This record gives sequence, structure tokens and C-alpha cells, in this order.
Amino acid sequence: MDGLTNKIGKEIVAAMKEKNKFRLMALKMIKTELLNNQKEKKPRKDIEVVASYYKKLAKNLDIYKEEVALDNLKKELVIIKEFMPKELSREELESLIEKHLELGNFGQIMKAVKEEVAGVFDGKLVSEIIKGKLNE
Repeated sequence: MDGLTNKIGKEIVAAMKEKNKFRLMALKMIKTELLNNQKEKKPRKDIEVVASYYKKLAKNLDIYKEEVALDNLKKELVIIKEFMPKELSREELESLIEKHLELGNFGQIMKAVKEEVAGVFDGKLVSEIIKGKLNE
């Protein structure tokens, strides 16, 4: 197991000691996602797995109408966010994209950016910035 999985394992133990059932459940879900990823033929970086899980849950915010379920989902998202690095600002993304502009084509630039900062950027925003820079 790597660093993030170990960190989550320690947090699970702490949640058990605190008898914090909700946090325990959320942490176990994250750990399950990470362990399932490790079984894949081409596992993704752990941070990508956590970011993907976060985005999947965040999409459900619009679906839930019941206040209790919505509150629980928001609490779970807060817990997941603890294990994600800070998302890059627009300025940081623009600077990073500038560095890769010499690659010339959209797909290659996007791939280079993704490899460098996997899990900590908004794909739509990166796409928008790259298209703008290529059209300058």
C-alpha cells in the first residue's frame, strides 16, 4: 500500500476510536475505491482516483432533494477533499499551459498538463485555456 492508502488507513483507525460512524463510512468508501484501482490492469494515480470519486459524488448534489441525504453527501465531500491537493488556480494553469504550448497540438498539450498535475485541475477550464492560447 502506498502513502495515501496508509494515511486513510490511519484515519479509519482514528474514526473508529472516536466512534465517528459517518467519517468511518466515508473513509472506507475512499479506501475501497483505491484498493479497487490497484486491482486494475492499468491503475491510475491515487490522487486521480480520489478526485474522480469526489467528482462522481459532487455530480449527485443536484439529484438529492431530501435534506438529510444532501447534508450527508456534503459532509462526505468535505472528508474526501481532505485527501486531495489544492486545485490549481486559473493563473497557475495558464502558466503551466504556456510551458507546454510548444507541443503545438491540443491533445499533446492536454496530455502533458494532465500528467504533470493529475487530479488537481478542472479539465473543462484547461481545455478552454488551451483553445484560447492556440487561437491567439
